[in-house]
Amino acid sequence: MQAKSEILNQKLRLILSDVAEKAEAVEAAYYQKENNDYVKAYDMPIKNVEKIRENFERLAPLMFEESNWEEALLIVARICQENRVAWFLTGSACDAVRGIAIKPHDLDVEIYSRDWEKAKDVFLEYMIEPFIDVKGWVREHFGRIVAGGMQVDVVADARYDLPHYEYEPYEWKGYTLWLEPFSKRYKTEKERNRKDRIEAFENCLKNSAIYR
Repeated sequence: MQAKSEILNQKLRLILSDVAEKAEAVEAAYYQKENNDYVKAYDMPIKNVEKIRENFERLAPLMFEESNWEEALLIVARICQENRVAWFLTGSACDAVRGIAIKPHDLDVEIYSRDWEKAKDVFLEYMIEPFIDVKGWVREHFGRIVAGGMQVDVVADARYDLPHYEYEPYEWKGYTLWLEPFSKRYKTEKERNRKDRIEAFENCLKNSAIYR
């Protein structure tokens, strides 16, 4: 896979080519097919655009390869702790942290909304798509980084800050993580009818007194 970028008609265009069998994963990352390439465009001006372009061309292909979610999560946890950025972890990585037999293909990181502007700076070395306002989408703010070779979607929205949204503290590798509750994650996978993940949750329930 090749990654390149250009600025054309006041838009930053991020382009993935030679995606081959990775096409489904590329589309799931919201890149749209354009001739033989897959493209995502952002309106200019964009702060630190040349750094983002450099990162994208170097790091973007890695997020469609095998990667270590623990390494990626340790990078995020370290950066946020060192820079006093409050954050929460959502999605399937919450399950993996708890020891459920699920392998995340990316990380979903929820930044406390008051720290969103700070997050733009502290994640710059890893940023492959700009951190932008996306009102009307599922969150108010969105950005994407690649950490440890893994795709990390970074979002923020006051509606999903504590105390408006529920999270559970969990000790992991020297960090206190705030995770989506076990019960909420289990309910989500059941609603989506993901049979392999439901089975993984139910095996955890059978084998661990913590969740009984």
